[in-house]
Amino acid sequence: MLKGMPEASIYKGGGVLNPAFAFVVCVVVALLDVQVRADPPASTRRSEGKKPEKSEKSKPLLVVIDPGHGGREHGCTGVSGIKEKDLVLDISLRIRDLLKEVPDIKVIMTREKDVHVPLWDRVDMANRFRADLFISVHANAFVDRKKHGVETFFHSVDASDAEARRVASAENAQDRGERTQPPDEVMSILQDMQRTETLRDSSRFAHMVQKQLAKALPFRNLGVKQADFVVLRGTKMPSVLLELGFLTNPREDKVLRKKPTKQDIAQAVRMAVLDYKHLMEKKLVESAKESKP
Repeated sequence: MLKGMPEASIYKGGGVLNPAFAFVVCVVVALLDVQVRADPPASTRRSEGKKPEKSEKSKPLLVVIDPGHGGREHGCTGVSGIKEKDLVLDISLRIRDLLKEVPDIKVIMTREKDVHVPLWDRVDMANRFRADLFISVHANAFVDRKKHGVETFFHSVDASDAEARRVASAENAQDRGERTQPPDEVMSILQDMQRTETLRDSSRFAHMVQKQLAKALPFRNLGVKQADFVVLRGTKMPSVLLELGFLTNPREDKVLRKKPTKQDIAQAVRMAVLDYKHLMEKKLVESAKESKP
């Protein structure tokens, strides 16, 4: 009897061998000193003390963090004078540092300094590296200083409401037709066909992030919305855009500038990414079960 094998039978390659025949095979192999090159079942590898190969679910999750604006694009300006580009870069770097501490998560930043990065270049970067998640970090603004709240967006050509359309228009104003390469029309059609599941996962992740942000920030929970943001339009992976609060609101401007608040935001995003990672691993396991004959 081989260690770790059932008493009634020995499994190999999905088939069942008669115990007597299996014993004969083992004796012949031993006498001829033949090295069996085929990978044994996972249970056998574990019993022999060998480390099993990484499964699909253990592949690193690649997250692209996109601090909004940068360089000549300041974004909005808070009542205190703080610029959106500086605030969101600080928060994004904190998110990066927390995520890098998590095993099996890798992070790419669209910018790590105060530099201008065209909107489509951010999209192309995420697609080129085949990212698993794309998170664009922003802060809001409005002429009415009383307007307040935190919200999370995922993509849709049709905005959820007039306010969502306004926010997208403001953020898209940075797009100056600077795309370095013309879009591939054929690829665009194929992407549209593949976007249903991606948008579904974007929605799931958006709700995970919003839930964590609403707990971390003492702001009104504006919920999850949809709008046609350029940086969400062409991404091939689940993507969200965060509006962390209104810098034109005196209270929210003050709160967002505090270091503990920035760290709380970073921790909230980290928790949402972990929730999403666990969900995807669960889906992968279920998919593998369904694909087995």
